[in-house]
Amino acid sequence: MRNQSIGIVAISLFIGLLSGCASNSDIDALKSDIAQLQADLSTTDKTAKEALASVQEASASAQRAEASANAAASAAKAAEQASWATSEKLDRMFKRSMMK
Repeated sequence: MRNQSIGIVAISLFIGLLSGCASNSDIDALKSDIAQLQADLSTTDKTAKEALASVQEASASAQRAEASANAAASAAKAAEQASWATSEKLDRMFKRSMMK
């Protein structure tokens, strides 16, 4: 029984070694694939960093545009108030001239 078990283990080990062995060309192909994947990852990382920089630049531009728009809105509001004040002053002057 012990000899039979050893024989089965030896046959299983031999079959496992035959099916699990990789040749040098297989290993070289895997190394080449890994090197290509690392290069692709590096390129992807560079592209992602460039995209992030573009997004940050666009965000900064949008913030500057928003600040400019807010300043323009404030100036327009001030101009409108000055216009109303001038209109009221002219109305008063006209009313006074009509009273004379």
